[in-house]
Amino acid sequence: MPFYNCHIHIFSAQCAPKRFLEVGLGNFGFLAGPVKSTLETTLGRKITGLLSRLSGKSSSRLNTAARYASFASVGTMSTQEMVFSNILRFYPAEARFVVLSLNMDYMGAGESDLTFQGQVDQIIELRKKYPDQLLPFLSVDPRMGSAREIGMFAKKYVGLEQLPDGTMASRPFVGIKLYPALGFFPFDGRLSEVIQYCSDNDLPIMTHCTPSGAFYVGKISAAMGSPAPICQPTNIQYPHQFTNKGNNTETDVFLYPKNWECLLATYPKLKVCFAHMGGSNMMLQRHDGNSWFDDVKHLMTTYENVYTDISYTLSDSDTWEMIVDLCKTNVPYGAGQTRSLGDRVLFGTDYFMTEQEDSEKNLAQKFPNWLLTPGKGMSTAEANERREILRKLTEENPVRYLSSQFFTP
Repeated sequence: MPFYNCHIHIFSAQCAPKRFLEVGLGNFGFLAGPVKSTLETTLGRKITGLLSRLSGKSSSRLNTAARYASFASVGTMSTQEMVFSNILRFYPAEARFVVLSLNMDYMGAGESDLTFQGQVDQIIELRKKYPDQLLPFLSVDPRMGSAREIGMFAKKYVGLEQLPDGTMASRPFVGIKLYPALGFFPFDGRLSEVIQYCSDNDLPIMTHCTPSGAFYVGKISAAMGSPAPICQPTNIQYPHQFTNKGNNTETDVFLYPKNWECLLATYPKLKVCFAHMGGSNMMLQRHDGNSWFDDVKHLMTTYENVYTDISYTLSDSDTWEMIVDLCKTNVPYGAGQTRSLGDRVLFGTDYFMTEQEDSEKNLAQKFPNWLLTPGKGMSTAEANERREILRKLTEENPVRYLSSQFFTP
């Protein structure tokens, strides 16, 4: 079976809005445009490329700068093909990658050179070049139009089409990507046709689920905070109310795993992966079972089509034992039966976002090698169990997650 990395990004500088870097510059957000423009110059790329090669060779401060430079050197590549070609160096030739597009047109950071439609068009051409290796998910945002318009947009790129010879073939995208931190709730009524389409056809959805990453940077309107819902979320206590400015804390409200519970109850066949297991901070700083990691585990326990992945989280080795424990957890199912949560955990790295933490070369190897290396005093049975966990994360589970009425891995 091929090796699957179920969570990577390949959007280039062309795809990012002018003020995209504002999400990481805090009070210096007004510099986002000039910094982005500088990084995209030939000199800027040379500087970040040089710094990125210094990682691990000097002081901790320079090491940190080198990691961020590595992130910038990948992100400012001219095309998505350049970014994708870069990751291929670190995996077997038969490896496959879930490529998550990202619609940044509505995040309040200005326009991009390419626009989201241009990003989609590039990915379609790339899929033709890498039909087996590149498995793209289509980013959907409720601000793209009405429920009908968004549903038609999804069906245009995800589904089946008839070829000139009369045979049926899969359209270029194989799943749906949602990134609520960019300014919307997953239960927004304008997503109703997409959610129904996914439920009816076993289409996989990937949703961002950690209190970090990109977020909405514009002014948050009252309408954004209270959309006409597909279903009414219950038993959610948000820690604060919106003010008027998007930031990484306020937009976390859009991301709460519990925002999905009414959808999962309404559409029991809905197949959703909550990326990052809620985030390493949530995993390591839990209090009384009240964390996003616990919420994701609850959803996995309650709904049989809920998945999670270990992307970005795997860059923190302190979470590795917790990942193994989750994979070994069995939960009640039916009359006297149990099922393993380990059947619904996926391997992913979150390339190239994780270049801020470690190189893709290391991330592709460290966690798998750790699983395959027996620890002191580990029995043969335990070693075999960990080997089976890796096989499920990288081979078996991705096939189950990606399979739909329109696509067979």
